[in-house]
Amino acid sequence: GGGVVSKEELVGDWELMYSSSSTMKYNEGLSGLAGGLTRFGGLKQKIIGTKYISDVEYTEQVIGKLGGKSYEVKITGDWDMRTELSLFTGKPAN
Repeated sequence: GGGVVSKEELVGDWELMYSSSSTMKYNEGLSGLAGGLTRFGGLKQKIIGTKYISDVEYTEQVIGKLGGKSYEVKITGDWDMRTELSLFTGKPAN
């Protein structure tokens, strides 16, 4: 409650609907492999989280501009949640 999101609530598959990232715009995607003869076709994120493990897997769709053949680029990593506490109330400031 109280607007605080737990790790367990984020676990699952997510699809990117919008990004205002200037880096993604410059790279034409997350991996930087789209561009030239290919274009960005979408990005999915799979969040895996337990009490001890926090992994993430991104699957980027890259589509050829000639012929439309597509392929997937997988990027893996780990993630962490940080909560900032208000100095005034001691409650999460997010």
